[in-house]
Amino acid sequence: MDSELLAQLANRHAGEAGIDLAALCEDLCHLEGRMSAVMVSRTQPGTIILLKGNMPVEVRWHPRLRVWAYASESAILTWALAGKNGWEPVPVPANHVLVVRTLSDISVNMIPFKFNG
Repeated sequence: MDSELLAQLANRHAGEAGIDLAALCEDLCHLEGRMSAVMVSRTQPGTIILLKGNMPVEVRWHPRLRVWAYASESAILTWALAGKNGWEPVPVPANHVLVVRTLSDISVNMIPFKFNG
């Protein structure tokens, strides 16, 4: 799947309150292909949206530093974070959206979606 298509869908459902995840997920169920993506709305920069379809995405979280890291493969994160303690894996199942709100207290939601991939 073309990343431009995902960007256009996210933009189509973006507003002052951020990206309408229910509407975005509804559109995703009509698509086929291979996909995982990370996006942030310009109007809600403190909210990270990670879509994990049928392509790999690995996520790690460092509670003390309040930092999130992600990559397409765990080996990349293992290499990049080597020797740095405190990182915790965040499992994200296929066909789920991980929503992380970072501005005050960290809040995390996991939302399933249907994707035909």
